[in-house]
Amino acid sequence: MVKLGNSRLTLFLSYGGSLQGWYEAGVIEREMAIYHRLLDSLGGLDLFSYGTSNEEHFHCNRYNNCRALIWPFQKGRRFHDRLGPLLHCRSLTTSSVFKTNQINGSMAAVRAKKLYGKPLVVRCGYLLSANAKREGDSGPDLIRKVEYERTCFKAADLCIVTTKRDKSEIVDAYGIDAQSVRVIPNYVNTDIYTLKPTPSKVPGSLVFVGRLSKEKNLFSLLNAVERVNNINKLTIVGDGPLREELEKRSLKIKTDVTFLGRRQSAEIPAIIAAHDIFVICSHYEGMPKALIEAMSLGMPCLGTDVRGIRDIIRHKNNGLLCHTSVEGIAAGLDTLANQPILCERLGAIAKKDATFTYGIEAITTLELDVIAEAIEKTK
Repeated sequence: MVKLGNSRLTLFLSYGGSLQGWYEAGVIEREMAIYHRLLDSLGGLDLFSYGTSNEEHFHCNRYNNCRALIWPFQKGRRFHDRLGPLLHCRSLTTSSVFKTNQINGSMAAVRAKKLYGKPLVVRCGYLLSANAKREGDSGPDLIRKVEYERTCFKAADLCIVTTKRDKSEIVDAYGIDAQSVRVIPNYVNTDIYTLKPTPSKVPGSLVFVGRLSKEKNLFSLLNAVERVNNINKLTIVGDGPLREELEKRSLKIKTDVTFLGRRQSAEIPAIIAAHDIFVICSHYEGMPKALIEAMSLGMPCLGTDVRGIRDIIRHKNNGLLCHTSVEGIAAGLDTLANQPILCERLGAIAKKDATFTYGIEAITTLELDVIAEAIEKTK
């Protein structure tokens, strides 16, 4: 693995994002896992965060040689995007390379690059414009997102996307040099997602992990579960704007539905492994981490045949794909619920694929190579 000695990385969090927000969402260990490993080869890490003084205990107590570049005032955090690159002049001047966590939040990094001349790596886990188009947006808001992406990608020395499809799209749409775009998928933290002796599975049980929002298509899932006789229990892990409505709807079906809310990353593997089937029935995705995490546990997975999910699941090989309709989801669930041998085979291949393709050690090496290349390009 490349060693970069005293090189210091500045990670720009997504707009409005913070370590406190990651902690409250239960994902801080998941999000920081790769940076914890990168610190073995780097001189230090700064996190451009939209949090305030409550960020201090995260970088001081949890991660060595890591600093949070916070908004130090009680109000006006949205101005950190514009003023933060000036406010944190001393830290940003000593940085070796800037990197973004997502495309949403990259503009602060672009401004910082213009001020301090540091190499910039723009990471894009999902395209804002692609999601907007799928939600039917064709007006000024879509135009703003397209121009935002264009500005950020053009300013980058190197870009990271999670799929070959996204690479092709940004190369074609924004005239980006294909040689400057790297495909690095999301990772699974194999330290916690390993196949240990699992708890007794609840027969006929199904689990979903994710945000409870419109694009996740969860009302269709509830309606589909009602149609499958061998599904006795559905566990929903996560929170979001539709939780109250989903809970009300779940009371009207015969299947036992449990809402666990947000859980810390370390709790998730045991929750998933206690069920028979993992399901993700979204209308679209970027590259869903919950899916590759479930696969790494050897779970038979059902996913809808849509952007983001079909990039991971190969139908009838390492999982099943289905239509986004109630009927399509029900048919997929019925197949898995009634074919245990198929489930065992799908789960075994899924685990092998997830560990080999998305294991954190391999992804860390790819990330470190990009950081090293960005530094070298600007010498």
